[in-house]
Amino acid sequence: MKLNEKLINPPAQNRTLPFWSWNDILDPEVLRSQIKAMSKAKVGGYFMHARSGLKTSYLEEPWFEAIQTGLEEGREENLLPWVYDEEGWPSGFAGGKVTALGDAYHARGLRMQLHPKIEEIQQTSTLLGIYAYTHDFKQIHLLENIPENFEIEGYISMTHSVSPYYIDILNPITTKAFLEATHESYAARFGNEMPEGFFTDEPRLSEGPIPWSYILPQEFEKDHEYSLLPQLPALYLPCEGYEAVRTDFWATVSRLFVHSYMEQIYDWCELHHTKLTGHMMMEESLYSQMTGTSGSMPFYEFFHMPGIDSLRRMIHDPRMPKQVSSVAEQFGKHRVISESYALSGWDLNFEEMRWIANWQFVNGVNIICQHLQAYSLKGFRKRDYPPSLFIQQSWWDEYHRFNDYLARLSTLLIEGKKQVEVLLLHPMHTGWITYDGTNNEEIQTYDAAFSEATQKLSGLHIDYHLGDETILAEHAQIKEGKLMVGEYSYSQVILPPLKSIDASTAHLLIEFVKQGGYLYRLGDAPELIDGRPNSDLSTLLETCLRPLTSDTQIIDQVKTRLNNRISISKDGIEEPLLHYCLHDQEEALSLFVVNNSKYDRLSNINIDLGQSYQVSILDLESNEETILNSSTQSFTADFEAMEGRVYLLRPIIPNISTSPIEGKNQILIRPDTNWNIKQMDQNILTLDCCKYRVDGSDWREKKAVIKIMKELLALQRSCSFELRFDFTVIDRLTITAPLYLVIEESKNYEISVNGKPVSKVTGFYKDHSFETIDITPAVIEGENIITLTGVFKQSEHVYRTLFGGPVYETELNKLTYDMELESIYILGNFGAYSTTPFAKREKEGMETEGPFFITKAPCTVNHGSFTEQGLLCFAGSLELEQTLDIKSVTDKQVLLDLGSPRLPLLQLWVNDQMVKTFLWAPWKVDISPHIHKGSNKVTLKLFASNRNMLGPHHHINGENYSVGPQSFEGVFSWLERPSEAVPIDRSLASKSYWSDSYTFVRFGF
Repeated sequence: MKLNEKLINPPAQNRTLPFWSWNDILDPEVLRSQIKAMSKAKVGGYFMHARSGLKTSYLEEPWFEAIQTGLEEGREENLLPWVYDEEGWPSGFAGGKVTALGDAYHARGLRMQLHPKIEEIQQTSTLLGIYAYTHDFKQIHLLENIPENFEIEGYISMTHSVSPYYIDILNPITTKAFLEATHESYAARFGNEMPEGFFTDEPRLSEGPIPWSYILPQEFEKDHEYSLLPQLPALYLPCEGYEAVRTDFWATVSRLFVHSYMEQIYDWCELHHTKLTGHMMMEESLYSQMTGTSGSMPFYEFFHMPGIDSLRRMIHDPRMPKQVSSVAEQFGKHRVISESYALSGWDLNFEEMRWIANWQFVNGVNIICQHLQAYSLKGFRKRDYPPSLFIQQSWWDEYHRFNDYLARLSTLLIEGKKQVEVLLLHPMHTGWITYDGTNNEEIQTYDAAFSEATQKLSGLHIDYHLGDETILAEHAQIKEGKLMVGEYSYSQVILPPLKSIDASTAHLLIEFVKQGGYLYRLGDAPELIDGRPNSDLSTLLETCLRPLTSDTQIIDQVKTRLNNRISISKDGIEEPLLHYCLHDQEEALSLFVVNNSKYDRLSNINIDLGQSYQVSILDLESNEETILNSSTQSFTADFEAMEGRVYLLRPIIPNISTSPIEGKNQILIRPDTNWNIKQMDQNILTLDCCKYRVDGSDWREKKAVIKIMKELLALQRSCSFELRFDFTVIDRLTITAPLYLVIEESKNYEISVNGKPVSKVTGFYKDHSFETIDITPAVIEGENIITLTGVFKQSEHVYRTLFGGPVYETELNKLTYDMELESIYILGNFGAYSTTPFAKREKEGMETEGPFFITKAPCTVNHGSFTEQGLLCFAGSLELEQTLDIKSVTDKQVLLDLGSPRLPLLQLWVNDQMVKTFLWAPWKVDISPHIHKGSNKVTLKLFASNRNMLGPHHHINGENYSVGPQSFEGVFSWLERPSEAVPIDRSLASKSYWSDSYTFVRFGF
């Protein structure tokens, strides 16, 4: 099949696979309707994902009935139904079934404490050893092994802690129990009709900075032939020989984790003819990997579709996607998935979604798992690491366009063979040595150097794989001067700065150089072998290493030896913001070039291909190919911010015509700044604060509803309550009927508007949980009062989880409330305004003190933000119209330039003819075929996000690109750190992140 035919309608297995968050009582009819909606949106399938808010019993009959519906309806719609293997996360505890088996299954951590006096140490069942140390910690010995003349400075107690809420991930009996509770239940129920596979999510070393297990001492001694217990303080302290102890300890931990957990699940899936996918925990940096896995790369061998987790509305350096894609490509695993868009917030748009995907795809990912599609937005579910990229969005009916774009790009990258000739060694085993339970300066230094190495090579346009030393020891060989790992062979190997290298790696690289391979170093040569001094092997390795001390040297020595030499430069210097990957598609090479900058448009970029080709551009939105040049080695191009572009490079064919050069014979026109509103969805005003009283007490001052609920939870008992919301109407007679109250779980309240009872639910808005009640007759000019009266109550389980003592995140991640107090909304044909001015904030934020009022709906808007022009909380779509006067029509192209709209999606009509649906820049288009001399009607349809309706409105930093439940509450959480590579700063925990003022975001032009 030819390339363009493959891309017309890519198969389901090459399409997106979103998390489908099952977070309420599961109704078969709702499940079916949502599956049909997904089919129309052209996703490839879904992960049926038990998540907080679930009110259908997990792993019991109602659950499996819902799964049956998901399997049958999905396959009827030609979608691929997968299951998520846990209730909440991290995976492994089977919703509590495994941890209920007792102490042997519980997660453990190693703890160290210093004592000036031995009498302070308590003899407990968790005590592993007592040690004495000298003043500089160089000498540490078990109390019973203290040598003569040992000057004791103090004592150390080593103990182990336990978490009954998560599993001992190192012990194979735990995984066996997990498989029996979860996977075997599916096998027993569905037999040959099993789901496509299982998603395992964030299994991790969980209890404390350094893990422990009952089986560690004997497993360590089996691996290394010496006892672990006398060496335990070396894991925390720089005593003599600590490097060797840490190397050996983490090697055993890594082996146990990989093989006890991941390989066991992989083998089960192989046996049952189903697949395993998912991702590990904390994959970003050396430090974060030490806290989560002791190194992610060895796990990826034991996934059918390995993956990563890309959180937040941001991108990083290439390390994380390169780690997983390197292993996948080496082992011939064609699909690499990324759970993406979690924490990005409700204002995430398609241009940013493409940007995040492009960054990962150019680094080897090729399937996106959208986080997430929410079955329901009821209660806290709307704040569950948003956005929900689902039916609740105004743009949902156009979502298939984005999914088609990704599917075509996925197909190119999956079915082509990536061209890679360079291997960059991963310094994870240096991380083993430098990690002491903290993000210390030494591990940061090596991590920063590794990050710089990945960015340097990518920015100089030298593509590469990462080499993990554990994988190299098991799978690498030298053949004909190439270092071979699975399906790839490398002619050049680069070492980043390393403190230590494995002996097996050192021998491999020495043989590589002997056979003619090129071996380089970006810093000093490793000083240790397997964490130990070995002068002979170190000297021999150092003689093989060629130093690379500058960009010029990297280009001259590494790039010139590549078979495919791609240069992407500006003014003769490689442009580091542009990254590429090259794939052999058999009939052509595909060159995917990505602008990683969120803000910078890059002009006059020279792309040199190293040899001459016929060059075409492939438009992934339309699947149209345009020939740029029938024979060229180099050409210039401009790249919009966040843009990714595919070039197809074919053998030269003489006498092929090329497309017109952009910019010649063109007229650029811009519309007027004033627009008439032709049609507008119903507007909405969010009411998130109210007066309240509890158990008939005095009325209390206004407070955010989300804070009132926390206050009532803290009572740890049932109570009666009244909530009194107010909203102001100006020029009541100008607001056309109807007006609705939008409320969740109306059955829980007695509701009145200005003292008049209302109750009849007439429909819903956006989500089935957002019920609408007609309040038109009760609304008056001026201040209006809505009163909700009810009884607040929760189960004992909720109170125990929240207040019964420290619990691990497994319990919080599957917590479901029995009743929730939420914001309410006014819905109708009106304009919503603030009485106070707006101040500009970062990230398109707009801050105002309020209060707000509703009045006549706007008839016109001006260029700028529509948020201030009556669309304060607007979350729908609207059509704008104006007349464009064309003085004359010539043979020149007429391009309409719409500027820089701030919205998720925009559609353009000229003279009632559909011209284009815009998902991203460039926001200009040829309208020549649609215009005539004189007056021409221009119509735009703009789609708003749910951000200004749902918030968060009160975070002290305004608009955030890292949004979770606590962002709405204004309290500290792990979300406040810049990335997962940075440890959580607990000193900030007492700081308030709440602001009484409101932050909205700009919507419009």
